[in-house]
Amino acid sequence: MMRTLMGAIYDARQKPPPQPLPALHAADIEQLRKLCEAHHGDAHDALRSFARELHHDWGVILRPLAEPHLPFSSNAVEQALRHWVTSRRINHGTRSPPGSRAFAVLASVVETCRRRGACVWRYLG
Repeated sequence: MMRTLMGAIYDARQKPPPQPLPALHAADIEQLRKLCEAHHGDAHDALRSFARELHHDWGVILRPLAEPHLPFSSNAVEQALRHWVTSRRINHGTRSPPGSRAFAVLASVVETCRRRGACVWRYLG
């Protein structure tokens, strides 16, 4: 069922479907919701945890059905920020809320320029 939904999202990225994906796959979505509810109190820890998490974050997890251009996860964003987090740990962070804000804005500008192939120094200048 999840493979069907993910396949539909990948297909919609290539060619828009005749109807919105949530309408086309309403039966699969309802079946998935019922499975989550059925296993909400399951004796198997991993299954129970997965069902609860899926049910709790339902809107976020299924949002790519309504907007197929969205990524399935935030992994790319987390990877882009990894070296900034490392830098913060090495430098022991900032000493004030304005310093934290300045660091965050600068990190955002640098990453945006890097992804767009723009020169950070020219942009800041």
